[in-house]
Amino acid sequence: MDIHKNLLMLRKSCLIIFIIFLLRPSYAQVDNDAIEIGTLVFNPPYELVVDEHHNSSGFNIEIIQDICQLINTKCNMKPMRFDRLMQALDNGEVDAIIIGVSLMPKNGENYIFSQPYFMGDAVFLSLGSNQFDSFKKKPLVLFKTLFYHSANIVI
Repeated sequence: MDIHKNLLMLRKSCLIIFIIFLLRPSYAQVDNDAIEIGTLVFNPPYELVVDEHHNSSGFNIEIIQDICQLINTKCNMKPMRFDRLMQALDNGEVDAIIIGVSLMPKNGENYIFSQPYFMGDAVFLSLGSNQFDSFKKKPLVLFKTLFYHSANIVI
């Protein structure tokens, strides 16, 4: 699938998500102008908290910000641990959640799921001069990521 088809699918899926979302009653809204969105604290490059004020960044954050701008509505990001997302949705603490992982709760019939909005495969990159045989029976360790400084933020 080329990048243009991926982007078109992303736009259509995001629009469908929020049309469905806006048609149902909301219980988490603090005021009528804001939609509360649950996100993960740390799931780069999709979501991550970038400072002590809980400001978030990432692919999913940009999607939500663009959609909220399109529908002229304020959206508040509420970063939380993975194990709290569905509970927060059930309790009305958030109106919707967006995460960069597949999620299917046991009682999935109680939720509205979007179509996948991003198709991708994990890949490994290396110099052409490197041979994969050189990695056989050797431990591979990630020492540092682009987002290592955010990993220490506790929410």
